[in-house]
Formats: sequence, structure tokens, C-alpha cells
Amino acid sequence: MTNAYPETPAWIHERPFRNFNPLDLRPRAQPPKWPGQTALDTAPGGPFAIFASIADGWAAGGLWLMMAHDLWGLVTPRKMITTFAPWTENNTDAYIATVCKPLGITGDTPVNPHDPMFRRAMLRAMAHVEDYKVVWEAAPLDSGNLLADARWTQFRADYLAGQAVSPRGRVSASAPDPDNSADELNAKQVGA
Repeated sequence: MTNAYPETPAWIHERPFRNFNPLDLRPRAQPPKWPGQTALDTAPGGPFAIFASIADGWAAGGLWLMMAHDLWGLVTPRKMITTFAPWTENNTDAYIATVCKPLGITGDTPVNPHDPMFRRAMLRAMAHVEDYKVVWEAAPLDSGNLLADARWTQFRADYLAGQAVSPRGRVSASAPDPDNSADELNAKQVGA
């Protein structure tokens, strides 16, 4: 990684930057794993996914948004963020307000994370909430946004294949499997 900054910024040691994980995503408990994930950060508060590149981390964030929208039926920022950043770990209302303000929408506005410009803006806003100190360059965000589109079809197919059967039998493709990650369990509780 080349340092594009004249001086080494203090935030270079912040967890999201160190892990190439702008949204501080947790690893997926069930298939598919995040494309581009190479390791785990098991420090306190974790585990968190570590990605091969910043673009891979942005792409995984985009995949999360599309998964929440298409597969869990969470079509508003409020429903997405309530799942992504539950009140047990975050000030969820402040998170929603901070993300929605630069987007010019309310938490209850239906959104389309398949719109690359909207997804880019939402990812940037969420990364700012996750760690406001880090200055993310635009080029890896743009590359990650393109990767999210390129990876979505396979990720969705792998997700649906992995959800077809749980230890309790067949589950709905549109409902999160409660044996899966905390995000998926929260999505079920939020009520798509």
C-alpha cells in the first residue's frame, strides 16, 4: 500500500482503515463469506472482517446493503441501520440521522442500493459514522462500488443456496436464517 499522504495521519491505525473494512463489517457466520475477506480481527469488540484491499471492503459493504434490501426486505435506511447497528451496540437513532442527512432523505424513505450513486453515498455516510477520523480516498470507494455490482449475482446465488436448508429444515429465501449471523437475526427481529 502506498501512502498518498505527505505525512502519516494518526487515523491510519484506526481499525476500519487497518482492516480495509470501512463499515467495520463482521465476518459472515454462514456461506457465503465476504468476497475479498482474508482474515479476522479478534480484538475486543470483534470479530471484524479483514479484507485484501480497501476496494474489497467497500464492495462487501455494498453487498451488505443489497442483501439487506433484496433478501431481507429492509427497504429503508431505518430498517437497514437498525439491523446493521442495533441499539445494543450503537446510538441507532443518531446513526440513522447522520447517514440520512447528507443523502437528503429520512430514515423511512424507501431506497434502492442497486443505484450505484445512491449506494456510494450511503456507504460513505455509514463509513463516516463507523469512524469519523478516517479520510477515505474516492478511488477505492469507486472501485469497490463497481466490484459490488460485479459480485452481486454470484453472492446472491451463493446466499440463497446456503439458506435453502438449515438444521431445522427448509427456510424461506427471503427471511434470514436465525442460525446465521447477528445481522440476519436482527433483520428478522426488525420485521422486513
